[in-house]
Amino acid sequence: ELWSARAVSPKAVGEWTLDDVRVKFYASNGVVYTVTGKTGGVQTETYAMWVRGNVVTRSSNGYTFKSESVFYDPKAKRLSAPTAVQMEGPVDKEGARLELIGDGMTADMGTNQLKIAKDVKAKRHIPHGRVAQIQSNTALFSGKTNSAQFSGAVVIDIEAMRITGPRAEFAYDPTTGTL
Repeated sequence: ELWSARAVSPKAVGEWTLDDVRVKFYASNGVVYTVTGKTGGVQTETYAMWVRGNVVTRSSNGYTFKSESVFYDPKAKRLSAPTAVQMEGPVDKEGARLELIGDGMTADMGTNQLKIAKDVKAKRHIPHGRVAQIQSNTALFSGKTNSAQFSGAVVIDIEAMRITGPRAEFAYDPTTGTL
């Protein structure tokens, strides 16, 4: 579904140019991704899309992503942001959430997986006023299992404790709001 304040399509170009864009993408498990931005475009033959300028992508399962641009590949059914991404996860019962920055994002509508491609840095408030700082090469979030997997040179710092390894996986229970 696509909404725009203004749409223009020069005859020779084969692309609609859009202003003040809002578009909804539907994943196979019923999760809806709503993307908003200043400008956008749709190729008339392929339906490939782009959105640029203060782009915010919200998923119906509680994730928010901010980036400068997002592209949609209709053949692969995939959203991607090729540059820096800021992410906030769903709020738990204590009011805390995962906050993350990284470089490059891909959201696959078929597998319901979202990947942050590189340079992942995250923080998560945990009980007793503590903060867990997480670094990894990549991060993978599942819309099916509500899990987060950090891979490649994982470092988790909690106060004076450091945990390192090749992979760390966290599961979030939306029913109880616990990690």
